[in-house]
Amino acid sequence: MKLTEEQKKRIEEEYAEFEAEQYAGKTKEERQKLGQFYTPALLTIQMLEKFDSITKEDTILDPTCGAGGLLAAAIIAGADPKKVFGVELDANIVPIAKKRLAKLGVPDYNIHQGNALNRDCFVFPESEFEELHKGETYKFTDEGEIGKVDFIKKDGTKSITFGLRR
Repeated sequence: MKLTEEQKKRIEEEYAEFEAEQYAGKTKEERQKLGQFYTPALLTIQMLEKFDSITKEDTILDPTCGAGGLLAAAIIAGADPKKVFGVELDANIVPIAKKRLAKLGVPDYNIHQGNALNRDCFVFPESEFEELHKGETYKFTDEGEIGKVDFIKKDGTKSITFGLRR
């Protein structure tokens, strides 16, 4: 998909608004120890443009959402805020993501703290996630340094796949 210049500008402006806050007061050294590296606006734009499209019907899940930059950009690109979900390991970052994404219409309960390599983190009480993915199973694969999660529909096709480096 090709983002418009207006969408790109809105993504860059939204990112700039939260840039200082997104690290929750952690120093660069602290972030490096935790492996926390946030995606700059330009790279986020390039990532979104790799998608065929983003529509109001799509479910967007970021299993390592940090301060919510990619999710915010996906909404600006056309995603339905009620179908945007995020999980973040660092409990200090979660309130920042919630505050940031609430401004764009994401319900508070669509973002929570959890480890994306644990099955329980994909439970979003009160949200539409359960209904949207009813009947799907979760397949976790541990491939050494890489953990992979597939959400499998009843017909056997994948609806969401992602991998995480430990």
